[in-house]
Amino acid sequence: MSVCTGGSSSRVTIVLGLREAGPALSAQLDSYLGQAWQRWDLLVGDDGASEQDLAVLSRFRRIAGPLGHQVEIRQGPRRGFACNYLTMLRDLPPDTDFVALSDQDDIWLAPKLERAVRALGQVEGPGLYCGARLIWDPVRNTRRSSRPLRGGPSFHNALVENIACGNTIVLNRAALHLIQRGLALTDIALTDAVPFHDWWIYLLISGAGGHVLHDPDPQVLYRQHPGNALGAGEAGWNWIRARRDVSEGVYRDRLERNLVAISAQRWLLTSAHQDLLDRFIAARRAPWPLRLRLIAGLGLYRQDALSQLGLWGAIAFARL
Repeated sequence: MSVCTGGSSSRVTIVLGLREAGPALSAQLDSYLGQAWQRWDLLVGDDGASEQDLAVLSRFRRIAGPLGHQVEIRQGPRRGFACNYLTMLRDLPPDTDFVALSDQDDIWLAPKLERAVRALGQVEGPGLYCGARLIWDPVRNTRRSSRPLRGGPSFHNALVENIACGNTIVLNRAALHLIQRGLALTDIALTDAVPFHDWWIYLLISGAGGHVLHDPDPQVLYRQHPGNALGAGEAGWNWIRARRDVSEGVYRDRLERNLVAISAQRWLLTSAHQDLLDRFIAARRAPWPLRLRLIAGLGLYRQDALSQLGLWGAIAFARL
């Protein structure tokens, strides 16, 4: 297998899922042009773009093309945003150097791609770069950094929490190959079994013993507005909504769907992580209070103290 080391000739394929983006799309596209790392191409999965979106993309292609950037638009599967991204990753050529996932309405800071490529160039094997975000409300003109990690990335964390936010993710070639192997095993990851593509990617790469590099320096302005597929999840109403999701069983359902999906690719995981996966699945099915004791022995954790407390509440009240 060839290895991409992040040399000066390496190219990044930006993967953009598009569905009724609206006026914010132009700013996201412009931020690609402002990247310090200018060896990139763009693949767009049209999962319900408006005529306005397509017109914006057409104008962007006329600008980007002469600058050496290929812009390709493909018809999306129309089965949700997770399926859209996973389908594009599945179909990328195996000689792709790096892949950067992009939302349709954020703004990338100029160093983003270069920082990711340089960081991933230092690792061997599957590498996932992700990072903190500047949570941005353009109406109120406010910005705040997402919270720092308390325990770092790991499979023990990935089983109960996603820290690899999709709009920060960059993958090296080995990580792309691993994802494509996982998707080739079964079509389960392209169905409703995967609630969030980025969480499944974090599970797979950490579980397979790959490198998860979390950049504490935010490189994305994460736009907050009523149309967000997910909010920032860290303060105010988003924090309340997260607690409600636990009480109403939404969190438990997401975990269940993740476990169904990652179990289909379990042979790609390390033997230790296969064992952890099996023990977690068995513990979730155990009666209380045995469930508490079994899960306590697994070493699972979330990155925030209050969130960790919520995790124990979910375990105690069978909401995990």
